[in-house]
Amino acid sequence: MPHRCRGVCVLALACLWCQPWTFTAPKGATSSLKTLWDGLWDRAVPVGEDDSNIGANDVLRSFKRTLDEDLFQEVEMDGVPVSSSAVTGNNFFEKQMEVFKESGPAVVSSFGPLKTLSISDPMMIKHALGQRGSFGKGLLALVAEDIFGKALITASDPELWQNRRAATSAGFHSQWLRSLTADFVNCTVQAMKLLDERVKYKEVVDMESFYLNLALDAVGLTIFGVQFDASDQPPNRPQSPIVQAVYRLLKETDYRQADPSNLLLMGAPDLLAEVAAPRVAEYRRSMKQINEVLNEAIGQALEQQQLAEEQDLRRRSGGTLLQFIVDLRGNQASRAQLQDDMRTVLIAGHETVASVLTWATYELAKNPRIMRKVKEEVQNVLGGRNPSYQDVKELKYLRLVITETLRMYPAPPFLARSPLKDLDLPNGENQTVRLSRGSLLMIQLAQLHRHPGIYERPNEFWPERWQKAFNGTGEYPVPGWRGYDPQRVTGLYPTEVAT
Repeated sequence: MPHRCRGVCVLALACLWCQPWTFTAPKGATSSLKTLWDGLWDRAVPVGEDDSNIGANDVLRSFKRTLDEDLFQEVEMDGVPVSSSAVTGNNFFEKQMEVFKESGPAVVSSFGPLKTLSISDPMMIKHALGQRGSFGKGLLALVAEDIFGKALITASDPELWQNRRAATSAGFHSQWLRSLTADFVNCTVQAMKLLDERVKYKEVVDMESFYLNLALDAVGLTIFGVQFDASDQPPNRPQSPIVQAVYRLLKETDYRQADPSNLLLMGAPDLLAEVAAPRVAEYRRSMKQINEVLNEAIGQALEQQQLAEEQDLRRRSGGTLLQFIVDLRGNQASRAQLQDDMRTVLIAGHETVASVLTWATYELAKNPRIMRKVKEEVQNVLGGRNPSYQDVKELKYLRLVITETLRMYPAPPFLARSPLKDLDLPNGENQTVRLSRGSLLMIQLAQLHRHPGIYERPNEFWPERWQKAFNGTGEYPVPGWRGYDPQRVTGLYPTEVAT
């Protein structure tokens, strides 16, 4: 497809995204008109090859399927309920469950001008996540790849994703985590000084911002050895430029969803962006600042490189995750790849940590009984001193609180996938939904984690549920699931092994 033609199509798609739109089917529309219509699209926007990565053409073809439904009454996902509820704004998690009650665990919903299949059916999710060769990151990779690069979140190449995941996860070994306890404690103590000062004067504290700063300090120090000092900044003064840059990039995906012109103008020259697209210019400046900091940290790590096998590195105490990855023999990634890895962990990693801490604090404030149990356990285990890694293992009820927080408020609340070819997605009732290549599939973790067929009292914050085995409620059957058993928990928190 010619570049100019594709640009016009994308621009038209963006304009439709930003405002209400309707189409009226032409009277007397015939099969010949449909044939002509399909032929024009096939010439201008050809379908991508099966099993290849999802591209801009595939997104435009998804838009075509929406037009087909309006113009020719061709329903792609026939038989699937259509949601009339918009899940936006406040009370996101509660609204997700309203959609579930209204339409069930599989529903067609709108994402701008695109039709999406949102699923919380366990069997559908298992199939979509288990068939890695059949699904790609799709629209997510197209929209956010320039932010996170080809790393854990956006890498569309399965081999690259597996390689980067293996290298990164290997760095989170127990010896390293034990050695980091002191760093986590020091960051928290420093942040608490500011919090105590504001409490002393009875000031209102935005705990989300507090936790974002704390997590940024901890991630920066332990992941690649940079001290951001975000928590040291008084509330009446602006943050340092590098901290502002991190938070600016964190908001970029939201900006692009709200106004796709931010994405369309990414290719504009700097001078034009400064005048016509100030948000794009701001984004570029922030990206440049972060990359400069990361390049310096990567350069220092490469200067200190000492190649070793993974089993030897796992016995190492201290150091940063970046140094571990650089020293891992057989994992000699380029500077650009290391930059993508570190930028992903920096931006996405600290935000998810802060999200869990914020929601946990919210639920503790709502539930005095649970708060009392947590405070009693902390007092009994620590007795007023700073925690060690061994103490974390003894804070069993507090870890249940964090587990329950992750259940009710997963970060992220959904995953986006797109099939790499036309396929049937089975559910647990011997039925299937036909999906076309490039269709947008939204895996609703927020609904799955409150699925009434899996969890008793699913909308209640109840940490004690993780102390005993359970195997569904019977309200919605989950074929083939053997349930959760705390005896199968091998680490500090439940994983897929225990469930």
